[in-house]
Amino acid sequence: MKRGPTAAVAAALCVACVAYDPNGPAVPHLAGRYATSITVHYRNHLETRSDTVAATVTLPDARVRGVFGGWYVTSAGDSGTVGGTLLPDGTMQVTEFAQPPLTTLEGATFLHRLYPWCDFRQIGTGTLTGRISGDSLVIEGRPAVMCRYQGWEHLFWIGTDLDVRLVGVR
Repeated sequence: MKRGPTAAVAAALCVACVAYDPNGPAVPHLAGRYATSITVHYRNHLETRSDTVAATVTLPDARVRGVFGGWYVTSAGDSGTVGGTLLPDGTMQVTEFAQPPLTTLEGATFLHRLYPWCDFRQIGTGTLTGRISGDSLVIEGRPAVMCRYQGWEHLFWIGTDLDVRLVGVR
C-alpha cells in the first residue's frame, strides 16, 4: 500500500498531540524551606535607615501554570502568605506577601513593627519580582509609603521609599 502526504501529515499531528503540554512548559523545582534575610532600606529627605529581619519561607512546588502559594514566619513571629506565579525561566511574579486578606507589603506586619510611624494602608506597591536559581530564592520590591514626622509643633507626612529584598537558601 502506498502512503501519501496525508499519512505523513497525520503522523506529524499525532506527534504534536503527544508533545503538547496543556499545563504549559515545566517550571523549576521550588519546594523547600528557605532560611532567609529580609533587608529593608528606608530613605526620604530626612533620614536613611537599613534594617534586617530573619525569616523562614516555606514553599511547595508550583502547580498548574506555575501558580504557587506558601508562607513565611519572621524571627519575631510575624507570619503571612507568599504566593504568585513561577515562570519557566525561574523568574516569579509575587502577588501575595502579607497576612490575608491584604496583599503584597500592605499586610507585612514586620514592616509595621520596624516603622510604626508609617501608613502602610496606603503603600504604593504592585507585584513583587523574584527568582529561583538552584537552591537560592530572591524576592524584591520597591514600594513607596507616607511616614509621619513631628517638628515645630506640626505633623508632617513625608514620602518614603523602601527597598525590600528577601534572600534565602534551602
